[in-house]
Amino acid sequence: MKKVLVLFLIFGLFFISCGKKVSGPKYKEGTEEYKFFEVMSKTVPYMAPDTTVELIKTDEFTVVNHDIMPLVFQAMRGDTASFINTESKQIENYIDGIISQYGTMELLMADAKKHKVKTAKEKLAEELAKIYTRYGGEEKFTERVEKQGMKIEDVKKDVKKSLIIKKYFNDVIFSKIKIDEAKIEEKYEKSKDNYNKEVATVRHILFLTKNKSDSAKIEVKATALKVLEKAKSGEDFEKLVKKYTEDPGSKENGGLYENFQRGRMVKSFEDVAFNAPIGSISDLVETQYGYHIIKVIDRKDGLSYEDVKDDIKEQLKQVKERSMAPIVIDSLKQVYNYKELLIKK
Repeated sequence: MKKVLVLFLIFGLFFISCGKKVSGPKYKEGTEEYKFFEVMSKTVPYMAPDTTVELIKTDEFTVVNHDIMPLVFQAMRGDTASFINTESKQIENYIDGIISQYGTMELLMADAKKHKVKTAKEKLAEELAKIYTRYGGEEKFTERVEKQGMKIEDVKKDVKKSLIIKKYFNDVIFSKIKIDEAKIEEKYEKSKDNYNKEVATVRHILFLTKNKSDSAKIEVKATALKVLEKAKSGEDFEKLVKKYTEDPGSKENGGLYENFQRGRMVKSFEDVAFNAPIGSISDLVETQYGYHIIKVIDRKDGLSYEDVKDDIKEQLKQVKERSMAPIVIDSLKQVYNYKELLIKK
């Protein structure tokens, strides 16, 4: 499908919790984690497993060493060799980065809570479904998580919190952004040559085979052929999409990929989109993702201003969003009296 880089999770896998607290969980003596931090504390004293050291102080919450230890342990795979021959300053800088990132997430969650930002269960289920799909299903994803020393329930909580923060930015911060029509027209004129290229619009149904066994792929193909027969016999294509597709990125809009240029899709998918008759339904098309049934909706020689003005507006909005985010975070640090106690600037 679209050649885009996909982030594993929107804000990364962080163990985040809001509200005032004094300390996180302490490791029991003799455990793998205790031994790891006992060695580390000889280089970085505030990472000692049997002491509690405040790292960040605010009016709303406090972060201590035990809060970030799971992140440090995970990042270094619990391997003391990863730092035992490394300069102490380099280790401290690495941990400082984790502390700052953790504190920033806590800060955003605190303000999201203040603004009563929540996320629906359906949104969480949808986001988890997307993640499972990227990693070959829920079972494979769970195995991957557990191999990294994490619990799947903690990951689900992190996904939920990342959705809350995304909603917080969209609803509380970015909703204030206004884009001038003249700016949109100006960008269109500057990029006109890019828009004067043939584009195609399709709907498709995806049957995933990626990361599946050969026997499972045979079963997937058999199912896809049955659905293909339904589609070619005239059954409502959008209803078939909603019932069968395994592409979470297009399921809710009837499998639609609209106005894409050549070079945006994988070749076998693109060959159908730009060569099959408009209105036709393809035979099974195989890509590295699986089997596709593609319905060609439309093709154009290029895109008019009306076709792309909403996309350009969104591009300009995203530029403003990226510039606003650090400003917002700095402002919140002032509001909540945020102090990183051990990090030297």
